[in-house]
Amino acid sequence: MSVNNALLYSAALEYAIDPNPLIVAPDTPLIDVLALMSEVRSSCNLPVAGSATEPYVLSEVRASCVLVMEGVTGCCRLPDKPIGKSRILGIFTERDIVKLTAAGKDLKNFTVAEVMSAPAITLTKSDSQGIFTALALFRQHRIRHLPIVDKQGQLLGIVTPETIRRALQPANLLTRLRNVKDVMNPQVIQAPPSASVFELARLMAEYQVSCVVIVQGKNTPNSIPVGIVTERDILQFQALELNLSKLQAKDVMSAPLFCVSPNNSLWEAHQQMQKRHVRRLVVTGSQGELLGIVSQTSLLQALDPREMYGIIEVLQQAVEERTSELKQINERLQQEILVRQQAEEALLRARDDLQRQVEERTAELQAMNARLLQDIRDRQRVEDALRQSEGQLRQQAQQLEKALHELQETQSQLIQAEKMSSLGQLVAGIAHEINNPVNFIYGNLSYAAQYIEDLLRLLNLYRQTYPNPTPEIIQQSEKVDLNFLMADLPKLLNSMKVGAERIRQIVLSLRNFSRLDEADKKRVDIHEGIDSTLLILQHRLKGKPGAPAIQVIKDYGVLPPVDCYAGTLNQVFMNILSNAIDAIEQAYSQRNTTNVDDKTSSIYNTQCPLPVIRIRTEMIENERVVVRIADNGVGMPESVRSRLFEPFFTTKPVGKGTGLGLSISYQIIVEKHHGRLECISEPGKGTEFIIEIPIKQQKRHQAPLFLKPSTKKEN
Repeated sequence: MSVNNALLYSAALEYAIDPNPLIVAPDTPLIDVLALMSEVRSSCNLPVAGSATEPYVLSEVRASCVLVMEGVTGCCRLPDKPIGKSRILGIFTERDIVKLTAAGKDLKNFTVAEVMSAPAITLTKSDSQGIFTALALFRQHRIRHLPIVDKQGQLLGIVTPETIRRALQPANLLTRLRNVKDVMNPQVIQAPPSASVFELARLMAEYQVSCVVIVQGKNTPNSIPVGIVTERDILQFQALELNLSKLQAKDVMSAPLFCVSPNNSLWEAHQQMQKRHVRRLVVTGSQGELLGIVSQTSLLQALDPREMYGIIEVLQQAVEERTSELKQINERLQQEILVRQQAEEALLRARDDLQRQVEERTAELQAMNARLLQDIRDRQRVEDALRQSEGQLRQQAQQLEKALHELQETQSQLIQAEKMSSLGQLVAGIAHEINNPVNFIYGNLSYAAQYIEDLLRLLNLYRQTYPNPTPEIIQQSEKVDLNFLMADLPKLLNSMKVGAERIRQIVLSLRNFSRLDEADKKRVDIHEGIDSTLLILQHRLKGKPGAPAIQVIKDYGVLPPVDCYAGTLNQVFMNILSNAIDAIEQAYSQRNTTNVDDKTSSIYNTQCPLPVIRIRTEMIENERVVVRIADNGVGMPESVRSRLFEPFFTTKPVGKGTGLGLSISYQIIVEKHHGRLECISEPGKGTEFIIEIPIKQQKRHQAPLFLKPSTKKEN
């Protein structure tokens, strides 16, 4: 009998024998035996997915016990050839290590012959002895290691639950039919995480178990398992010569646990053990509570011959009952087939009649369909003609609307351009008219200062020569306060000179801003244009009632002369700086309106940032100049920022803005200077305009000034 083309079960004992167990001489120190067992286990790497697990399983078997034999020198680790003519004196397992540990013995003072289990229970290999015989000896003597000898008493190998489980691969029907709850051990020895490893060893020795489950909290029926300590762990600690009394379970326990449900099949538990490379699994409930433990020895309980025969009889009875049911179902199916054949004949006759009726009705419908198709074609021709006429009218309306919109934009832009041109001419004319008298005053001030200085020197000479003036001179000197007059007159002339110099600077700034006396395109200093614009806007930067003065921070970089249209570029600076001042004034207006208390509404409160406009210039890649103008005003949302450069778009009240300033600025920078104008802003965080133009203008075809700017922002 086979399942999935694999043997269902094989009872041959030779498949379960490990031919290369660990053997030692009887006079071997016990501490060397522990080191050998620990070294053999740790020297075998865990198999990776898809690799053979047999070397790992055999290494685990060899690391769990040693055979003590006479005629052996020292320790033999994993011998590759059969053992010679030597007699087995005893066996030493992990359980013996636990018993010695629990008794508090010093393992350094013993040889393996003094603590081994003797005589060792063995099984002689023959054709009549199979795996069932080994399982019976496991249950009878409560052992987990069974040496196999031949008829002459020579050692052939060793059998353990691990090797039996390996020999039963790849399938076992009984493990698929039974559940974990049928073979699990509900009597689990538990201990808290604070228990010492020495206490765990005493529990293993007292209750003759191979492991202790570490639970959280007190030992209750609903304890939650958090770890496990096994005999193999005790072996490792002893081999490392650790103080077991000071080691706590929570520090050395194996966690997290590998758990199964009581309703899982034994085959699933077997696969878990094989996948995780463990010899036992913890059985937990739906809430994670501890129910029991299942080990490789528990799995072998499913191989009890009496239970196997009982299950086979149950399966045979189930097969016979199923066969009888299938015969009855077959008879009913035969009757149903006969009835269906008769029904099919009746359906065929009805189908022929229906087909004839359908053909007649189809002919009538085809004639009606032809008439309908003709009507539809006529209507489609009429609809196409109407749709074409409607499309032409709509296209003409769109063209007229677009032309009207462009005409309005062009008219407004021309008006704005003419206004700026007239303003530039007016500024240039005023600057020219003021310049002549100012130059006259400024040029004569130096001579007047020299003359007055000569007169004062002469007056001092008179006073030194004639120290006793007449009473009339004394009276007139006191009347005009001659000493004060002589001291203040040079200061007065110096103040007049400073004022005249200030007027000259203003006139120069007005001329630089208008640039009417220079060529249209010229290499100029960008910083001069910015300073001229700031000088014109100086009256708006000063403090007012309810708002402090706006501080301008200049962070100028080293820039070469830039090839640009200076007049229009100054117009861009004027528009952006004016908007920055408006944003700051709006921010302080909102703060004064929101706060009612005098102390909180004071614009000089330390919690309110002072108004600042920061201007920074720099040169990038020696090819382009960048001007950044940032303010700490109210900022703007994305819905406003995305439409900022559209013509006639403004957020200012009626009468305070036309919506053309930034649109024209965008055209001046992008279209005329082949640069980039970008705005970065968030509500409450201020606004920053970034102007980027090339140092040298390429010789390109110059686009007209008044084009509708794109609202797409460059990244």
